[in-house]
Amino acid sequence: MTGEVIRTAPWQPLVSDLQGSSTRIHLSIAYLDGEHPSVITQSGLYENEIFTAYDAQLKKLWQYKSFWETGGSGGHKIEVADVDGDGRQEVFDGTTCLNHDGTLRWSIYRQHPDIVSIHDYLPGRPGLEVFYIVESSMHAGVYLVDASSGEIIWKVNREDDPRWTHGHRGWTADIWDGSPGIECVSNRAGHSDQNLILFSADGRSLLEPFPTGYTPIEWDGDPTSELLGNGGRTLANFDGKEARIVPGVHPNPGQSGSVIMVADLYGDFRDELVLITPTQSGGRAISVVTSPEAIDKAFVAANESLDYRLWIGRNMGGGYRSVYFHQLQRPGSE
Repeated sequence: MTGEVIRTAPWQPLVSDLQGSSTRIHLSIAYLDGEHPSVITQSGLYENEIFTAYDAQLKKLWQYKSFWETGGSGGHKIEVADVDGDGRQEVFDGTTCLNHDGTLRWSIYRQHPDIVSIHDYLPGRPGLEVFYIVESSMHAGVYLVDASSGEIIWKVNREDDPRWTHGHRGWTADIWDGSPGIECVSNRAGHSDQNLILFSADGRSLLEPFPTGYTPIEWDGDPTSELLGNGGRTLANFDGKEARIVPGVHPNPGQSGSVIMVADLYGDFRDELVLITPTQSGGRAISVVTSPEAIDKAFVAANESLDYRLWIGRNMGGGYRSVYFHQLQRPGSE
């Protein structure tokens, strides 16, 4: 409680500085042995990424140097997940997966992704999958990959459609009960491209263009996620063809403020909005908004999941903001 520095370890220096990637250093927590938290650091992003794992005493456990074999596959965050069900978490170097001991598990060799999202996308298929939105122009596109083996289950990329030049923005959530599994949203052509495509969990194009300006949110407790728009001031449901505004519902009740995060922070299973809002003195403040409506439903809170809590920590640590879809489950259900 004093802020005293207990122990330190030197940060792994960069090997090279392609595209200013010296600013791209990341840190995460992983349970490599299934029981104790370890610190994972990343130096480099677009080439020569180096991952280093430390225990709670900051003793080095292992180091992985991508270099020629998988260099350039780094993502904007260090994602972690137990991909083989043994209780020990693996570490993702973007489109490459490392075993809990730092050895190479697999790579799809598609270079740098802007979005990496690990979930059980396909309800009829065992295990987890990884959804990638890949930036690198040679391989730009979307990919769904088996998280344990690295097998590409489906893809839509530049080989299939030359309009794919820079996959950049997108998210995943179950927003429509007309298609099994988790839906995926992506653009094709970089930062300014507002044309979004909605894909089904099995890779079918469901809608193009998908409406822009929305992010998924769990607000009312029904089986699918709602869509938050207009700076949090509107709520919509996707009906398979369009986003239909829910009349009279305004999750962000103010006329100002920008949404910086959507997450289940308070543990009633519904999401809260984290906003930056102006103060009367001309400064800025962080505000948290939660639903005021009482509902007669009960589900396991997202923040009871270790994966979810670790995601919140990663999402507050810089890099691109990501979305974590949490499937609602009744208490006592598997």
